[in-house]
Amino acid sequence: MNCYQRPYLIIMIFNLVCMAALFLFGLYCTVCAARRKPRGRRRKPGPTLATALRPRKAAWVRHRVLALKEQHSLSHRKLADLFNQLYFAKTGVSVGRTWVRELLIREAHIALHRQRELKHSVPVRQPNNRMWGVDTTCVTDGDGIQHIVLGAIDHGSRLNLMLRHLKRFNQWTLLGSLFLAIGQYGRPSFMKTDNHPVFRGRLVKRVLRWSGVGLRHSRPARPWENGYIERLFGTFKQHLCGYLVADAAHLQAALPAFQFWYNVTRPHQNLGGQTPQQAWLGIDPWTTAPRASHKFSAWGGRLRGMVLRH
Repeated sequence: MNCYQRPYLIIMIFNLVCMAALFLFGLYCTVCAARRKPRGRRRKPGPTLATALRPRKAAWVRHRVLALKEQHSLSHRKLADLFNQLYFAKTGVSVGRTWVRELLIREAHIALHRQRELKHSVPVRQPNNRMWGVDTTCVTDGDGIQHIVLGAIDHGSRLNLMLRHLKRFNQWTLLGSLFLAIGQYGRPSFMKTDNHPVFRGRLVKRVLRWSGVGLRHSRPARPWENGYIERLFGTFKQHLCGYLVADAAHLQAALPAFQFWYNVTRPHQNLGGQTPQQAWLGIDPWTTAPRASHKFSAWGGRLRGMVLRH
Protein backbone atom coordinates (compact mmCIF):
# COMPACT_ATOMS: atom_id res chain seq x y z
CA MET A 1 0.00 0.00 0.00
CA ASN A 2 1.53 3.30 -1.08
CA CYS A 3 1.48 6.53 0.81
CA TYR A 4 -1.41 7.97 -1.24
CA GLN A 5 -3.92 5.24 -0.26
CA ARG A 6 -3.38 5.35 3.52
CA PRO A 7 -5.39 8.56 4.18
CA TYR A 8 -8.45 7.20 2.30
CA LEU A 9 -8.35 3.96 4.32
CA ILE A 10 -8.16 5.86 7.59
CA ILE A 11 -11.12 8.06 6.59
CA MET A 12 -13.27 5.03 5.64
CA ILE A 13 -12.53 3.27 8.95
CA PHE A 14 -13.39 6.45 10.84
CA ASN A 15 -16.74 6.73 9.03
CA LEU A 16 -17.64 3.12 9.85
CA VAL A 17 -16.82 3.64 13.53
CA CYS A 18 -18.98 6.79 13.64
CA MET A 19 -21.94 5.04 12.02
CA ALA A 20 -21.71 2.13 14.49
CA ALA A 21 -21.55 4.54 17.41
CA LEU A 22 -24.64 6.42 16.17
CA PHE A 23 -26.54 3.15 15.76
CA LEU A 24 -25.69 2.00 19.29
CA PHE A 25 -26.64 5.39 20.72
CA GLY A 26 -30.02 5.34 18.98
CA LEU A 27 -30.70 1.82 20.21
CA TYR A 28 -29.81 2.86 23.77
CA CYS A 29 -32.18 5.84 23.63
CA THR A 30 -35.03 3.66 22.37
CA VAL A 31 -34.61 1.14 25.20
CA CYS A 32 -34.45 3.88 27.81
CA ALA A 33 -37.60 5.55 26.47
CA ALA A 34 -39.47 2.24 26.60
CA ARG A 35 -38.47 1.60 30.22
CA ARG A 36 -39.12 5.12 31.43
CA LYS A 37 -42.49 5.61 33.23
CA PRO A 38 -44.77 8.35 31.96
CA ARG A 39 -44.71 11.48 34.06
CA GLY A 40 -47.78 13.27 35.33
CA ARG A 41 -51.33 11.97 35.76
CA ARG A 42 -52.75 9.36 33.49
CA ARG A 43 -55.58 10.39 31.26
CA LYS A 44 -58.95 8.90 32.14
CA PRO A 45 -60.58 6.80 29.45
CA GLY A 46 -63.29 8.56 27.52
CA PRO A 47 -66.97 7.70 27.86
CA THR A 48 -68.02 4.38 26.38
CA LEU A 49 -70.00 4.74 23.20
CA ALA A 50 -73.53 3.40 23.24
CA THR A 51 -74.05 0.12 21.42
CA ALA A 52 -76.93 -2.25 20.88
CA LEU A 53 -75.98 -4.12 24.08
CA ARG A 54 -75.70 -0.91 26.19
CA PRO A 55 -78.39 1.47 24.98
CA ARG A 56 -78.48 4.99 26.31
CA LYS A 57 -82.24 5.24 26.03
CA ALA A 58 -84.42 5.07 29.10
CA ALA A 59 -86.13 1.85 30.04
CA TRP A 60 -89.58 3.18 29.24
CA VAL A 61 -88.44 3.97 25.69
CA ARG A 62 -87.37 0.37 25.10
CA HIS A 63 -90.56 -1.01 26.64
CA ARG A 64 -92.75 1.30 24.59
CA VAL A 65 -90.97 0.49 21.32
CA LEU A 66 -91.36 -3.24 21.97
CA ALA A 67 -95.03 -2.75 22.85
CA LEU A 68 -95.63 -0.88 19.59
CA LYS A 69 -93.86 -3.67 17.71
CA GLU A 70 -96.10 -6.30 19.29
CA GLN A 71 -99.27 -4.31 18.64
CA HIS A 72 -98.68 -3.17 15.07
CA SER A 73 -95.95 -5.50 13.62
CA LEU A 74 -94.25 -2.63 11.79
CA SER A 75 -90.77 -2.50 10.30
CA HIS A 76 -87.99 -0.77 12.22
CA ARG A 77 -88.25 2.36 10.06
CA LYS A 78 -91.99 2.78 10.45
CA LEU A 79 -91.68 1.89 14.12
CA ALA A 80 -89.17 4.68 14.69
CA ASP A 81 -91.38 7.18 12.85
CA LEU A 82 -94.44 6.14 14.85
CA PHE A 83 -92.63 6.46 18.18
CA ASN A 84 -91.25 9.89 17.29
CA GLN A 85 -94.67 11.12 16.26
CA LEU A 86 -96.20 9.89 19.51
CA TYR A 87 -93.60 11.01 22.06
CA PHE A 88 -91.11 13.51 20.62
CA ALA A 89 -93.35 16.57 20.94
CA LYS A 90 -94.36 15.57 24.48
CA THR A 91 -91.07 14.32 25.98
CA GLY A 92 -88.38 15.44 23.56
CA VAL A 93 -87.15 11.84 23.20
CA SER A 94 -86.65 10.41 19.74
CA VAL A 95 -85.30 7.14 18.40
CA GLY A 96 -83.45 6.31 15.22
CA ARG A 97 -84.04 3.54 12.77
CA THR A 98 -80.68 1.92 13.48
CA TRP A 99 -81.29 1.93 17.25
CA VAL A 100 -84.73 0.36 16.81
CA ARG A 101 -83.31 -2.29 14.49
CA GLU A 102 -80.54 -3.21 16.96
CA LEU A 103 -83.07 -3.32 19.81
CA LEU A 104 -85.34 -5.71 17.91
CA ILE A 105 -82.40 -7.97 16.99
CA ARG A 106 -81.22 -8.09 20.61
CA GLU A 107 -84.69 -8.89 21.94
CA ALA A 108 -85.12 -11.61 19.31
CA HIS A 109 -81.89 -13.28 20.47
CA ILE A 110 -83.00 -13.07 24.11
CA ALA A 111 -86.38 -14.60 23.27
CA LEU A 112 -84.68 -17.41 21.33
CA HIS A 113 -82.42 -18.29 24.27
CA ARG A 114 -85.36 -18.22 26.68
CA GLN A 115 -87.33 -20.48 24.38
CA ARG A 116 -84.45 -22.97 24.25
CA GLU A 117 -84.06 -22.95 28.01
CA LEU A 118 -87.79 -23.51 28.49
CA LYS A 119 -87.81 -26.30 25.91
CA HIS A 120 -84.95 -28.22 27.53
CA SER A 121 -85.98 -27.63 31.14
CA VAL A 122 -87.35 -30.67 32.99
CA PRO A 123 -90.64 -29.96 34.83
CA VAL A 124 -90.82 -30.65 38.53
CA ARG A 125 -92.49 -33.94 39.39
CA GLN A 126 -95.92 -33.39 40.94
CA PRO A 127 -97.79 -35.72 43.29
CA ASN A 128 -100.16 -38.18 41.70
CA ASN A 129 -103.84 -37.29 41.49
CA ARG A 130 -103.25 -33.67 42.47
CA MET A 131 -103.85 -31.92 39.15
CA TRP A 132 -105.77 -33.16 36.12
CA GLY A 133 -105.52 -31.63 32.68
CA VAL A 134 -108.83 -31.73 30.79
CA ASP A 135 -109.48 -30.68 27.20
CA THR A 136 -111.24 -31.71 23.98
CA THR A 137 -110.09 -32.44 20.45
CA CYS A 138 -111.78 -33.37 17.19
CA VAL A 139 -111.34 -36.44 14.99
CA THR A 140 -112.55 -36.48 11.38
CA ASP A 141 -113.86 -39.77 10.01
CA GLY A 142 -113.87 -41.02 6.44
CA ASP A 143 -117.08 -39.12 5.61
CA GLY A 144 -115.65 -35.81 6.78
CA ILE A 145 -117.71 -35.72 9.98
CA GLN A 146 -115.94 -34.36 13.05
CA HIS A 147 -116.29 -36.20 16.36
CA ILE A 148 -115.53 -34.67 19.75
CA VAL A 149 -113.11 -36.55 22.01
CA LEU A 150 -112.81 -35.58 25.68
CA GLY A 151 -109.50 -36.37 27.35
CA ALA A 152 -108.01 -36.11 30.82
CA ILE A 153 -104.46 -36.70 32.06
CA ASP A 154 -102.86 -36.76 35.49
CA HIS A 155 -100.01 -34.23 35.71
CA GLY A 156 -97.99 -36.27 38.19
CA SER A 157 -97.95 -39.71 36.56
CA ARG A 158 -98.97 -38.71 32.99
CA LEU A 159 -101.69 -41.36 33.21
CA ASN A 160 -104.37 -41.00 30.55
CA LEU A 161 -107.42 -41.03 32.80
CA MET A 162 -110.08 -40.58 30.15
CA LEU A 163 -110.36 -40.64 26.37
CA ARG A 164 -114.05 -40.63 25.55
CA HIS A 165 -116.10 -39.89 22.45
CA LEU A 166 -119.01 -37.52 23.11
CA LYS A 167 -121.99 -37.12 20.84
CA ARG A 168 -122.77 -33.78 22.49
CA PHE A 169 -120.39 -31.61 24.43
CA ASN A 170 -122.14 -29.59 27.11
CA GLN A 171 -121.91 -29.10 30.85
CA TRP A 172 -123.94 -32.22 31.65
CA THR A 173 -121.89 -34.57 29.47
CA LEU A 174 -118.69 -33.02 30.81
CA LEU A 175 -119.71 -33.52 34.43
CA GLY A 176 -120.90 -37.07 33.75
CA SER A 177 -117.59 -38.04 32.15
CA LEU A 178 -115.56 -36.39 34.91
CA PHE A 179 -117.47 -38.17 37.68
CA LEU A 180 -117.01 -41.52 35.93
CA ALA A 181 -113.26 -40.89 35.90
CA ILE A 182 -113.33 -39.71 39.53
CA GLY A 183 -115.17 -42.88 40.53
CA GLN A 184 -112.44 -44.97 38.90
CA TYR A 185 -109.28 -43.06 39.88
CA GLY A 186 -110.28 -40.90 42.83
CA ARG A 187 -110.94 -37.20 43.32
CA PRO A 188 -108.16 -34.78 42.30
CA SER A 189 -107.42 -31.53 44.08
CA PHE A 190 -107.54 -29.37 40.95
CA MET A 191 -108.47 -29.52 37.28
CA LYS A 192 -106.80 -27.44 34.57
CA THR A 193 -108.78 -26.50 31.45
CA ASP A 194 -108.78 -23.88 28.72
CA ASN A 195 -111.33 -21.08 28.27
CA HIS A 196 -114.03 -23.02 26.44
CA PRO A 197 -117.51 -21.80 27.49
CA VAL A 198 -118.44 -25.27 28.71
CA PHE A 199 -115.44 -25.39 31.06
CA ARG A 200 -116.27 -21.92 32.39
CA GLY A 201 -119.97 -22.66 32.82
CA ARG A 202 -121.67 -21.78 36.10
CA LEU A 203 -122.98 -25.31 36.62
CA VAL A 204 -119.55 -26.87 36.18
CA LYS A 205 -117.95 -24.44 38.62
CA ARG A 206 -120.60 -24.98 41.29
CA VAL A 207 -120.67 -28.77 41.07
CA LEU A 208 -116.89 -29.08 41.15
CA ARG A 209 -116.65 -26.63 44.04
CA TRP A 210 -119.24 -28.62 46.00
CA SER A 211 -117.26 -31.77 45.23
CA GLY A 212 -114.04 -30.25 46.59
CA VAL A 213 -112.30 -29.94 43.22
CA GLY A 214 -110.65 -26.64 42.33
CA LEU A 215 -110.99 -25.42 38.74
CA ARG A 216 -108.17 -23.53 37.03
CA HIS A 217 -108.10 -22.08 33.53
CA SER A 218 -105.23 -21.22 31.23
CA ARG A 219 -104.99 -17.71 29.86
CA PRO A 220 -106.56 -17.00 26.46
CA ALA A 221 -104.48 -17.98 23.40
CA ARG A 222 -101.92 -19.83 25.54
CA PRO A 223 -102.48 -23.57 25.01
CA TRP A 224 -99.01 -24.41 26.35
CA GLU A 225 -100.22 -23.54 29.86
CA ASN A 226 -102.23 -26.77 29.72
CA GLY A 227 -99.37 -28.58 28.03
CA TYR A 228 -99.78 -32.07 29.48
CA ILE A 229 -103.12 -32.73 27.80
CA GLU A 230 -101.96 -30.96 24.64
CA ARG A 231 -98.94 -33.27 24.50
CA LEU A 232 -101.26 -36.27 24.90
CA PHE A 233 -103.42 -35.08 22.01
CA GLY A 234 -100.29 -34.48 19.94
CA THR A 235 -99.24 -38.11 20.36
CA PHE A 236 -102.81 -39.20 19.66
CA LYS A 237 -103.02 -37.21 16.41
CA GLN A 238 -99.55 -38.34 15.33
CA HIS A 239 -100.50 -42.02 15.46
CA LEU A 240 -103.98 -41.33 14.12
CA CYS A 241 -102.50 -39.81 10.96
CA GLY A 242 -102.98 -42.33 8.16
CA TYR A 243 -105.39 -44.45 10.21
CA LEU A 244 -108.85 -44.25 8.66
CA VAL A 245 -111.71 -43.88 11.13
CA ALA A 246 -114.88 -45.12 9.46
CA ASP A 247 -117.54 -43.75 11.83
CA ALA A 248 -118.35 -43.00 15.46
CA ALA A 249 -118.58 -46.68 16.41
CA HIS A 250 -115.14 -47.34 14.95
CA LEU A 251 -113.74 -44.38 16.90
CA GLN A 252 -115.25 -45.63 20.17
CA ALA A 253 -113.62 -49.02 19.63
CA ALA A 254 -110.23 -47.48 18.74
CA LEU A 255 -109.91 -45.12 21.72
CA PRO A 256 -109.44 -47.80 24.46
CA ALA A 257 -106.61 -49.38 22.46
CA PHE A 258 -104.72 -46.09 22.32
CA GLN A 259 -105.37 -45.43 26.01
CA PHE A 260 -103.99 -48.86 26.95
CA TRP A 261 -100.95 -48.41 24.70
CA TYR A 262 -100.22 -44.95 26.13
CA ASN A 263 -100.57 -45.97 29.78
CA VAL A 264 -99.06 -49.45 29.82
CA THR A 265 -96.51 -49.85 27.02
CA ARG A 266 -95.07 -46.39 26.35
CA PRO A 267 -92.15 -45.27 28.60
CA HIS A 268 -92.03 -41.57 29.43
CA GLN A 269 -88.80 -39.58 29.36
CA ASN A 270 -89.63 -37.22 32.22
CA LEU A 271 -90.72 -40.15 34.38
CA GLY A 272 -87.25 -41.67 34.26
CA GLY A 273 -88.24 -44.38 31.79
CA GLN A 274 -91.38 -45.45 33.65
CA THR A 275 -94.69 -45.93 31.94
CA PRO A 276 -97.61 -43.84 33.23
CA GLN A 277 -99.18 -46.91 34.83
CA GLN A 278 -95.94 -47.73 36.68
CA ALA A 279 -95.70 -44.13 37.91
CA TRP A 280 -99.35 -44.18 39.01
CA LEU A 281 -98.98 -47.47 40.92
CA GLY A 282 -95.54 -46.58 42.32
CA ILE A 283 -93.74 -49.49 40.64
CA ASP A 284 -89.98 -49.14 40.20
CA PRO A 285 -89.12 -51.16 37.06
CA TRP A 286 -85.39 -51.07 37.89
CA THR A 287 -85.80 -52.96 41.16
CA THR A 288 -88.94 -55.03 40.48
CA ALA A 289 -88.67 -57.72 37.82
CA PRO A 290 -91.77 -58.35 35.67
CA ARG A 291 -93.63 -61.59 36.24
CA ALA A 292 -94.70 -61.87 32.61
CA SER A 293 -94.47 -59.94 29.36
CA HIS A 294 -96.11 -60.06 25.96
CA LYS A 295 -96.23 -57.95 22.82
CA PHE A 296 -98.99 -55.49 22.04
CA SER A 297 -100.14 -54.28 18.63
CA ALA A 298 -103.19 -52.28 17.55
CA TRP A 299 -104.41 -49.92 14.84
CA GLY A 300 -102.90 -52.03 12.08
CA GLY A 301 -99.45 -52.06 13.67
CA ARG A 302 -99.29 -48.31 14.34
CA LEU A 303 -99.43 -48.92 18.10
CA ARG A 304 -96.75 -51.36 19.19
CA GLY A 305 -95.13 -52.08 22.50
CA MET A 306 -94.29 -54.56 25.23
CA VAL A 307 -96.66 -55.15 28.14
CA LEU A 308 -94.87 -55.90 31.42
CA ARG A 309 -96.87 -57.53 34.22
CA HIS A 310 -95.46 -56.83 37.70
